[in-house]
Amino acid sequence: MDDAVLKARACHDAGVAHLRNGEVDVALAELLKAEELLREKDGGGLRAANLRANCLHNIGCAYRDNQMADEAVPYFAEELDVLRLVRNGYRAHRHGASHLHEVGNFFMNEKGDADAALEYYQEALLWWTEVDCEAPHLGTARCHSKLGDAFATRGDIGIASEHHHKSLNIQKELHKGTDRVRKVATKLCSLGTAYKYRGEEDKALVCFKDAFEAVQGLSPACRPVIISIFVNFIDAYKARGGTGEAVRHLVDQGCDAAAVET
Repeated sequence: MDDAVLKARACHDAGVAHLRNGEVDVALAELLKAEELLREKDGGGLRAANLRANCLHNIGCAYRDNQMADEAVPYFAEELDVLRLVRNGYRAHRHGASHLHEVGNFFMNEKGDADAALEYYQEALLWWTEVDCEAPHLGTARCHSKLGDAFATRGDIGIASEHHHKSLNIQKELHKGTDRVRKVATKLCSLGTAYKYRGEEDKALVCFKDAFEAVQGLSPACRPVIISIFVNFIDAYKARGGTGEAVRHLVDQGCDAAAVET
């Protein structure tokens, strides 16, 4: 690395240290100095590009944590541009994917802007897909789940369902028999309810059925969730004219028929 990048690295690291100590103003001064050095350099390879993205991310986080969300937005936007260049010109990596996911959460949870959140989640998914190379990671599953949340907020229930199903399938592969699948199963159940109120009973049933199958074998702590999904699952069959098909399906899943009918 040349002198400008080394100086920028020193300023960045100092800024991060000040951030951790709660010294936001001092941290911002160091981080802004680092970002200016890297912007003036305009190049420098993968390390310099990643360092500039980190600077922009930490500047945005500093403003966000200091209750200055509007000031954070342009830095997060520029970070997205830099990371896109990194992915296209060099390679994706988990650090960048995590940062993009975090900014998506900022827009979704703090700004209430599902459209902006989608842009970051979709870019994060591209990064996770490249990083994982056909071996799904928990980050990919979480990204699909967040995309599902954002699309559901916009009212795009069908696309939301697709992403939540993808998330659930990865979670089941990675964490079968553990409680990690509970949250995604609960979201699928919510989408099933949305389909039910729209009169799309077949789609509702798919969501309830997949959610119920996913939570089988979870710990007793998840029992309220299991019961809630079970009730919705049975109600969806009732809407189609009876519970006989539901009982047969549950027996196939290893449930006791008498208990189910009760």
